[in-house]
Amino acid sequence: MLALLGGALSTTLPRAAQAQSNPGTIRIAVSLTEPYMNPYYARDEGFFQKAGLNIELIVQPTVSAALNAVAANAADCAQGDIVGTASGIIHGIDFGVFAGSGTQVVTKVPSLALAVVRDSPIRSARDLEGKSIGVVALNTLGQIATQVWLRKSGADTSKVAFIELPFTGMPAALARNNIAAAVTIEPFLSSPDVPLRILESVFNDIAPFYLGPWVSTRSWLNQNAVLARRFVAAIYEAARWANAHPDETAAIIAKYTKFTVEDVKKGTRSQYATSLDSALINPVLAGAYRFGAIAKPLTANDLIVHV
Repeated sequence: MLALLGGALSTTLPRAAQAQSNPGTIRIAVSLTEPYMNPYYARDEGFFQKAGLNIELIVQPTVSAALNAVAANAADCAQGDIVGTASGIIHGIDFGVFAGSGTQVVTKVPSLALAVVRDSPIRSARDLEGKSIGVVALNTLGQIATQVWLRKSGADTSKVAFIELPFTGMPAALARNNIAAAVTIEPFLSSPDVPLRILESVFNDIAPFYLGPWVSTRSWLNQNAVLARRFVAAIYEAARWANAHPDETAAIIAKYTKFTVEDVKKGTRSQYATSLDSALINPVLAGAYRFGAIAKPLTANDLIVHV
């Protein structure tokens, strides 16, 4: 029903997903990749506690799985892919975007990019004809942005295959030559385990944009307006702290992932939003509609809920 960053929305809800959170508790579906780590900063540095919030972090394998958890009532909120959120709304899910998050900006050293193994002979878009590219989900932003770049660079996109893989599986697939390139993210772009080379910053045409704005259901936001406002204040306070303390955030990332502090510091670090800006949503929605990832045109106003 709903193609997101890393999977499809389940139409059968597991029994555990029916459970409601305890009063005063916010269940957050989280993904352990660098642009989505702000909830860990907020918890470890005491911003949630300062706001009087009881937070339950529920780890999901991908951002799309986190969004699926919100749709299934297994979590109250998550950082959700813009395209997946829009597709869910089109299909009748009452998603609402209520806060900003990690951002992708125009840069030559991105935190999200199309990459190949360091010694790959691939140097251009046309070199990818007849090859496969890994994306975390089909028909979503990573594939769309790559197809745009391929076309602009003179490659025949009909000769390029896209394969769905989680971010964690991309380095091994590249090393085994199962795929020729991958749209991947930090800290995998800078990991020494499988050295990669950025082939192209394919997202520069639509950047800046939110990698995963905060999403809940409109019903939860309406029923928990006070909690939601306190959460937004805490997550933005944590964002301001994180933007100013890269060394401390590197230590927190290393604490919860397999990467070392040194690994994290080598990569391009994310900046976290401290407000909700339509301009960081609309370019993604326009591109998603233009290239068929969503069935009808939407704007940020169709997604945003002010709490």
